[in-house]
Amino acid sequence: MEVISRHETAIGNYLARRVGRQAAEDVLGDVWVAAYESRATYDLSYPEACR
Repeated sequence: MEVISRHETAIGNYLARRVGRQAAEDVLGDVWVAAYESRATYDLSYPEACR
């Protein structure tokens, strides 16, 4: 998925600074699941939301 490719490194690095590298990998998976499950609530009035 394009959104994952675009943001995975930045989000992963952020999480690693917060919870450590090992835990960040698990939390990153949870982030993507939460994003996917809440996709119906995205505000599509922003052009970036449709990419």
